[in-house]
Amino acid sequence: MSSVTAAPSTRTSKLAVWSLITSLIGAFYILILVSAGPLAFVLIVFIFLALGSVAGVILGHVALKQMKTTASKGRGLAIAGTVLGYLGVGFWVAYIVWLIVAYSTASGVTEVTYYP
Repeated sequence: MSSVTAAPSTRTSKLAVWSLITSLIGAFYILILVSAGPLAFVLIVFIFLALGSVAGVILGHVALKQMKTTASKGRGLAIAGTVLGYLGVGFWVAYIVWLIVAYSTASGVTEVTYYP
């Protein structure tokens, strides 16, 4: 009888999966908050979206670093989570800058008087 040895199983990295999930949560809240207005932005963004995107970036980088030393799969998931997380963070930075500019210019001048 010959002995049969199973091939070592390589599992998908849980960190890579969570990186993609948290980045997708961040992207989902981007779609909701764009239509909800500035008040919802203040209440929800820093809790869900910013944390989801930042967590996706961090988990993606940790998963990629971990995959170099272990035989786990999921490199594509980790890259997708990292890229989507960076896009989410970039969107929020641009949105915050836009809100600051919009509110600072809208509240500064209420009436313009022209002198001949």
